Amino acid sequence: MANKKRSSKKKINPYILIAIIFIVAALASLFLQRKQSIQTNNSYEVTQTPTTKTLDATSATLLPYKEPTKYSSKQAVVENGYAFIPELHIKFKVDDNLSDLTYTYFAFEDPGYQNYENKTSFARISTQRLSENYQDCSSEDGAIGNLGRSLEDPIGKLSGPLPEYIKKIGDYYYYFLHPQSSCTHPDEEGIVLESQQIKALQNTFQTIEAVQ
Repeated sequence: MANKKRSSKKKINPYILIAIIFIVAALASLFLQRKQSIQTNNSYEVTQTPTTKTLDATSATLLPYKEPTKYSSKQAVVENGYAFIPELHIKFKVDDNLSDLTYTYFAFEDPGYQNYENKTSFARISTQRLSENYQDCSSEDGAIGNLGRSLEDPIGKLSGPLPEYIKKIGDYYYYFLHPQSSCTHPDEEGIVLESQQIKALQNTFQTIEAVQ
């Protein structure tokens, strides 16, 4: 009887086969995650590009800018714990920090220029204590901040720094702008007083009421 030939094929160890399947699955998963990550990043860049172009196009069509009309500085009228700025048609609560509040009023009054249609106007704020003791702390310089109003939301409409607080009353948006630098530096006592008054103006912004 002829001998049967032994098969030359070797059986694959099932454990090795399982290990290979797991490795292939892991590599496939890693590839898919990488692909999704690249797609997400590309989507972010694409969505940003039109926004940038839109802003550039808007900037190109803006009306020319002209400095606002500046009026003489005044001391705010304080009655029954409220300070009044009639040019802005507002009143707001004041404490001892702001009892000697002064302001200089500015208004955009030239047709055909930025901010005229919005009826934007603002008052730069200081106090007598600051302006009398520090030459750079006048209300014209906005020593402790600016209070303004506009028919349109000032976000995206104002050149320069963005308002820190905004409040809508009736048809107008009212806003507070923080001073850009210290007017009393490097005098330590002056810095303390200035900081207290800036904080007081920030806090009282929420009490603003419209008046005729």
